[in-house]
Amino acid sequence: MFHVKHPQTEDATKNSFFGISEVQQVAVAQANANTIASVATKCLHFGMTEHEDVGLWRSHSPNKHPLVGFTTTFIYIDDMRRALIILTLAIMNANAVDCIRATFDYFATQYMPEDDMKFYILPGNLKPDSLYQKQKSQIFAIKFHWTGDHLDDLVFSHSCLDDGATGTVVPDWKVDSAKVGKLKKYTWTFSPKYADMDFTVYRGKDSIDIVRNEDPNRHYTFYIKNDTIHELDNWIPRHWIIYRDPKDENKCYRANGKEKKFENGSVLKVGEEVYTTYEYETRGDFLIQKIFEPDRNRYVKPPGPCEGGDKYTTIYYRKKK
Repeated sequence: MFHVKHPQTEDATKNSFFGISEVQQVAVAQANANTIASVATKCLHFGMTEHEDVGLWRSHSPNKHPLVGFTTTFIYIDDMRRALIILTLAIMNANAVDCIRATFDYFATQYMPEDDMKFYILPGNLKPDSLYQKQKSQIFAIKFHWTGDHLDDLVFSHSCLDDGATGTVVPDWKVDSAKVGKLKKYTWTFSPKYADMDFTVYRGKDSIDIVRNEDPNRHYTFYIKNDTIHELDNWIPRHWIIYRDPKDENKCYRANGKEKKFENGSVLKVGEEVYTTYEYETRGDFLIQKIFEPDRNRYVKPPGPCEGGDKYTTIYYRKKK
């Protein structure tokens, strides 16, 4: 329950009844006290329009002065409604998450080859605490352990029906950083056995470029333009976009970034083919990211319980203090 204080203070109430003397003010207040309470309650309860409020007040007020009592009371009711709306919107905005920036930070924090698990974490604005993923009967979970900004290890589990595995991954890669103009360059180096996995990340305020093995023909790019994330991949050619739900600041969609034309003459406009949904909420010290990836494969024969299916992922991030 919120306590809304009317903009007119007690002192203002004593001296601003439009020039009427204090004796008259007291008399009017005493005469109308019960009526004010009754009318205010009815107006608020039944959600009456301004004209209905005016008519109701005039029909009940023993004092017909057009400015005394009626005007002040009506402003009070209207201001209370407005204040409650503002307070409600303020509370909603306090918990709102800019999904464009949050999703960009997600891409700027977690780097991985297309089919690998999300183990290559570089703390940015987001530091993952845990991950839970479900796809049909498959369940995958990760718990991240940190010392400051250093990832000590992560414990994972994967199961499907009666089969399962658990383990601990200790980072065995080396990350070197350097400033390159306005960008920060991060070079990830693995052991000689996995040298083909080396990659470099160039990270700016609104752009990220991931290069595999310093090969200019194998890079993955994200950048923000006009409140939209553009995602480009020249290794697996594609141009995707991530755009905000016009009705929900907390939700974004990953979709086709180019118009598609088909042999039958139909056209799929930019943003119409949604591949992934990102949704965010805050809860205590955590930012929660919910990712939904519908199964876009078309099977002649449906796979078993451990293959295919829509994918649901939830990641918990600890907020920076």
